[in-house]
Amino acid sequence: MKLLKLSRKQILFLQLLDDPTLVDFLFGGGAGGAKSLTVCLWIVMQCRNYPGIRIGLGRKSITRLNSTTLVTLLREAHPLLGVKQSEFKYNGQSNTITYINNSSILCVDLAPEPSDPNFDKFGSLNLTHTVIEEIGEVVKKARDVFTSRKNRFMNSEYGIVGKSIATCNPSQNFVKQEYYKPYKNLGGGEYQKWEYGNVFIGGEKKTAYRAFVRSLATDNPFIDDNYIESLKNLPEAERKRLLMGDWDFEETDNMIYKPLMLERSLTDLIPDGDKYIGVDISDTGKDKTVMSLIQNNVIIEQKTITVDKNEAIGEQIALEIIKYAQQNGIDNQTAKRIGIDANGVGASTRDFLRSKGWYIKEFMAGAGSKLNYKNLRGEVIWGMMDTMDRGELKIHKSLSTLEILKEQLMAHHYTTEERIILVESKKDIKASLGVSPDYAESAYIAFWTAFGDNDPRSNTNRIVF
Repeated sequence: MKLLKLSRKQILFLQLLDDPTLVDFLFGGGAGGAKSLTVCLWIVMQCRNYPGIRIGLGRKSITRLNSTTLVTLLREAHPLLGVKQSEFKYNGQSNTITYINNSSILCVDLAPEPSDPNFDKFGSLNLTHTVIEEIGEVVKKARDVFTSRKNRFMNSEYGIVGKSIATCNPSQNFVKQEYYKPYKNLGGGEYQKWEYGNVFIGGEKKTAYRAFVRSLATDNPFIDDNYIESLKNLPEAERKRLLMGDWDFEETDNMIYKPLMLERSLTDLIPDGDKYIGVDISDTGKDKTVMSLIQNNVIIEQKTITVDKNEAIGEQIALEIIKYAQQNGIDNQTAKRIGIDANGVGASTRDFLRSKGWYIKEFMAGAGSKLNYKNLRGEVIWGMMDTMDRGELKIHKSLSTLEILKEQLMAHHYTTEERIILVESKKDIKASLGVSPDYAESAYIAFWTAFGDNDPRSNTNRIVF
């Protein structure tokens, strides 16, 4: 057994894990903080201390999990804790490590599958604890279903509370919303915890907590100095994200709306000029119907529409659109300054508006593109980014939904295929964020309404994307 040397941050994390009321952890912030090793040490110690338990260890890609975390566990955590080769068996076919005391680690692939959108494949898992590596890569649905399988194996026998533990670098999805923002709002620092439901300990009901523990390379005294230097030499956005743990500078090459570009698009000037409205219409679930208002090429307001789902939804939305338009100086004679998502309930909204003499513009996301994009939606999303990048479209700093809008815009990525730009689908973005990107959708419909015209009979030709 090697001498076990731990950093102050590693010791803090392991001490917090001893608190039975802390049931959900994120250990993250930057690269090189020894997050994976610390989590692996805890997993192995749990397996040694509680014979027969079962811990689920997941990542989006089982291949990446096997080539990273599993290597850390077998080659670093095991030697540090004195685990001998004879004390465990690794089954590569089932991706399972089983110890001589019958405790086990199940390596799980958390990638979504078209044939299993609800992740029913996890339904047979009965686990003591769950651990997710690089949770920023995982869609929210996978996280929710996987972590629901804890507290189902040997917890009662040992009187232990199942924990959900995750690691990650800064990302722009549900992880930022659920962990980093509460941590930041509570003051940041080494770690923060906040109430997260209830937990039963020894039959007594107590308040449960979720926690965020910050981990940076500079917290790790055992890291090679040259690794720190390599992080310092990264491009600015990656340096801030991976070295400094800055959650506002997560950029990748295929990100459409990059943080620095969005920051440059902000303005505090009060616009004066024509107004345009874009409406993303929803009819079910948690999705929102959102209206975005652009005045003189500045996004100045976003507003949600609440409806009674027992009444005609399209009619209710149409009446709210008319009311909002009139409040902003738009009448039925200038209704072309309003664009709506004309799919689904949007069609009935359009029909009601027409019955009242309001002939608005219909945005058909799946319509063909005139340029090298899969569809109109992709063309407009890219066009709005390009217009922002040129400084011709701004976002007002006082926008009440600014942070939500930025977060949803930054969730848009693209790929290319045979010279065609493929913008990430709304469905995939929703899976990543955990919510539908309704604020972003209504913003680009407003942009399309203000900057473009898909009607070939129109005298105007303002298409810039």
